[in-house]
Amino acid sequence: MSGTIVAYVGEGKQFWPLVEKATDLAKARDSRLVLYDVDAASAFSNPLPTWWSAPGEAEQFGSRLDPEQLDKAGRAELRDRVIRARERGADAWAGCHRSETPTHSASMRLSRTPTS
Repeated sequence: MSGTIVAYVGEGKQFWPLVEKATDLAKARDSRLVLYDVDAASAFSNPLPTWWSAPGEAEQFGSRLDPEQLDKAGRAELRDRVIRARERGADAWAGCHRSETPTHSASMRLSRTPTS
């Protein structure tokens, strides 16, 4: 595995072509694919439980999210995209913005190993 492809996707069918192209590129380059959900962040709340609202959040939701974790977090559309990319042969994961800036958040997720 060499490198990581990050695709910034949002909700809606208009992002499926981007997911397909990113999947093809990740497979061609033998790279990990991270589908980073830019719509998940809000000025008022995080897309995943926080340390104060859900003890054990770090253990349940790692830095890269697999389909099961996305399902627990209620992120069905992103889960389906990760599943589709995996079905097509990519080492696909998801990332959701939490409280950091998007650049910091993405770089932190890329630097950590996935949890299983």
